[in-house]
Amino acid sequence: MKLSKTELINFLNSKNPSSKSTEKNIDQVLFFTLIWNSFEGSFFFDNVELNNQTLVLLSQKSTSYIQERYVDELFDFFRKRYVLNNKITPTFKRLRFCYKKTSTNQKVEKIVEDTLLINNPSFEAKMKVILLIIYRFRNNLFHGVKSPLNLNKFEDIYGHINTFLIRYVTALIDQKVNIRKILSNNKDNVVI
Repeated sequence: MKLSKTELINFLNSKNPSSKSTEKNIDQVLFFTLIWNSFEGSFFFDNVELNNQTLVLLSQKSTSYIQERYVDELFDFFRKRYVLNNKITPTFKRLRFCYKKTSTNQKVEKIVEDTLLINNPSFEAKMKVILLIIYRFRNNLFHGVKSPLNLNKFEDIYGHINTFLIRYVTALIDQKVNIRKILSNNKDNVVI
C-alpha cells in the first residue's frame, strides 16, 4: 500500500488547523528533496564531506560554468527576503546559521550578512552566499527545524531554489566539469 498525496495533505492539515497545505503548494518542497539528492550525489562523496567549507570551495571552483543572470536572480531574491532598509531582517536569523555557536558558523553567518548588505558583491561572493543559504534550507528541512506542518509557506522560496539548483547542476554536468575531482584535490585548502 502506498501513501497518496491526498493522504499526506490530509495528515499535514489535521495536525495543524492553520495549515493550508495543498498538493500544489507543497510540491516545491517535495521537489527540493529530489533535486537536492541529485545535487549532493553529483558533487559530494566518500572523501568530500558536505559542509560549509566544501560549499565555499564549490562556489569558487564553479563560477565560470553558470550564467551570471541565474546567480543574480536568486541572490536578488534572497536580498529582498533578508534585507530591509539596509539591515538584516529577523527572517534571516531563522536560517539558523549559528545553530551551534562555533567560530565557523559565526564566520559563515557574518560572510552571508555582509555580502547581502554590500552594494556590488562579486559574482563569486554571490555564488558563495547562494550555496550557503540553500544549505541552511536543506539542513533546516532535513533536521526538523522547518515543520512539515508549515511547509506550504515555503512554496515560493523552494521554487526559486529548485530552479537555480537544476540550472547549476545541469550547467556543470553539461560542461563535463569533474567537480568531484576538483573538490577532492582542494578540500583541505579552503578557509572560511
